[in-house]
Amino acid sequence: RAWLDEARSAIVSATAIVARREAAYRVDPARIGGWRWTPTSYRFGYLWTAHSLIYWWREYGIVSQASTEAKSYCYLNFQNPVDVIIGNERLQELAQHIKDENADTRPWDLLTDCLAAPEIDQEMVFPDDL
Repeated sequence: RAWLDEARSAIVSATAIVARREAAYRVDPARIGGWRWTPTSYRFGYLWTAHSLIYWWREYGIVSQASTEAKSYCYLNFQNPVDVIIGNERLQELAQHIKDENADTRPWDLLTDCLAAPEIDQEMVFPDDL
């Protein structure tokens, strides 16, 4: 348990470093690091992964087994593979629908998380969303 506390402390320290670096950006951090619509197939600005520390929190959640979702191969998925790979809006909507309809249905939800990213208005917030 001590190593989990140490890992969490490192993430908290990293959060402070990210905030300090964002203060030095020459543009609004939300513009380049926010969870929002972009003209690309991604639902976030290109620095969102750094801003949110998603990779750090995801690994922490997996190691700590913070929730049953942490057992999923798609735990904290933030990509939209149908849009990235195929780019078809109707297929993307279908994938989102399948994901939403199976959100609380075990074991399907462990697989359907792979189909779509969270909605634009559902930005992941850490550590709450672990």
